[in-house]
Amino acid sequence: MPHLVRLLAVAVLIPGLMPALGAGPARAAAGLAFPAPAGTTWSIVAGYNTATHLASDPYAIDVVRNDGETSGTTVLAPTDGTLSISTNCLTIRDAARVAVLLCHVLPAPGLKAGVRVARGQVIGSVAPPGAAGNNGLAHIHIATHVSEGGRGFGNTVPLVGAYAVEDVPLPATGDADAYSGVTFRSTNVQTAGVTTSTVPVVAPVPPSTPTPPAATSMGGALLSGFTGTRSLSVVARDATAADLLASMRAAGGQGTCTLSSLVAGRWLSYIEGAPSAVNVPWQQAYPATLAAMTPLFAACS
Repeated sequence: MPHLVRLLAVAVLIPGLMPALGAGPARAAAGLAFPAPAGTTWSIVAGYNTATHLASDPYAIDVVRNDGETSGTTVLAPTDGTLSISTNCLTIRDAARVAVLLCHVLPAPGLKAGVRVARGQVIGSVAPPGAAGNNGLAHIHIATHVSEGGRGFGNTVPLVGAYAVEDVPLPATGDADAYSGVTFRSTNVQTAGVTTSTVPVVAPVPPSTPTPPAATSMGGALLSGFTGTRSLSVVARDATAADLLASMRAAGGQGTCTLSSLVAGRWLSYIEGAPSAVNVPWQQAYPATLAAMTPLFAACS
């Protein structure tokens, strides 16, 4: 526990300012590098205290690519450390025994747990929609975990100080969906000939148009792991808000149901039963239907 207290104290005391993206030549991040090739840009679609980022995992973020196809993008080690592999995640434990998790990622062929990796080394690729537990949306879940004795995963700690991604500090907060829309530009330079030589370069998957699944209950408007509470989801076919709410009810949603979608870098929400004025921004963004494969959050409470 003293180690955890010291770590949090250092993280809180290290100041940082939001960098101006694209201003001047890119420099290597002092904290964590973004786990994707240099020059790619990414946005947070699920911030702290939202969706699956609850309980012992509040300070996690889900990110998607802005300038290309997220699915198949090469994943690079954001720091040096020892690698472990689980069903849906790659973990790098650094010299301080802090575990950096990258989830919804497919390991590179030949990659083995227990090897030492270096920042910039190819370790995998972003899983396609519906794979590696991503609830139908290709994305990377990023979090840092600290546990007593440096074993297991313990609890997440805020991405600040030595664990700020691309020197963008995301301090602790209890706000729901905190930092959604924040953008990162990677400075992570892909390396070759580092600690392990068995890891081949993973070529990005060419952009493609996903095929919506066959219709399910209530017209199959919602494709996700939604089971009546909340989930990162995608629209299965062109659908209205009423269609999506009907799918949520069919999946067990109770109470007031809400849809949230990232539009132009900010979250818009449609709240079931709210006065019409509350839902005006949503209706302006989606005057008719949401297009198939639009990512969103579905929640009922």
